[in-house]
Amino acid sequence: MGKRLVSLLIFLASAVGVLAQDHLKFKGVPLDGTREAFVFRMKSAGFKEVRKEQDVTLLTGEFAGRKDCQIGVSALKTRNLVSRIAVAFPNHSSWQELHEEYVDLVDMLTEKYGAPAEQVARFEVQTTPPDDAYRMTLVQLDKCRYRTVYDMAAGRIEVSIEHGELEAGFVMMKYVDRLNNEADRKAAMEDL
Repeated sequence: MGKRLVSLLIFLASAVGVLAQDHLKFKGVPLDGTREAFVFRMKSAGFKEVRKEQDVTLLTGEFAGRKDCQIGVSALKTRNLVSRIAVAFPNHSSWQELHEEYVDLVDMLTEKYGAPAEQVARFEVQTTPPDDAYRMTLVQLDKCRYRTVYDMAAGRIEVSIEHGELEAGFVMMKYVDRLNNEADRKAAMEDL
């Protein structure tokens, strides 16, 4: 009888631990549930749906105090569970504006979540870029490596500078939910 009770207690403790894990949140909404339900909640928060593709729904709206952001809501391949959000902030043709937006977002995330797990801020050239125009050229040539990662129990948030349209760049922010991605990986591994 004693072994059964101990086994039951261990099972219950592990079940409570699983239930206690949280999903990553985007605008206060957990990255969980169906993509349709999540998109509905984002529309209620003021976002507008632009288009829906097989695995991604694209929205537009204000995020982190910036207007005209494009938001991609992605679902898992094996199930229709929200697992990733990508935010593309508006394009900038000036390195100073692009860099300031990146630094501002990193500062806000650091204030909210603490020190980042990873941070890279460099150009892939031999010498320091002499001016802003040259830095923007390096952004366009994909030789700019500005990326900050926050790794938390609930998931991962990554901020980066990306090349955009015609001599422009933009800041990208990605949210990846740990629970749903681990469940998807576990289901895929069962196939092996």
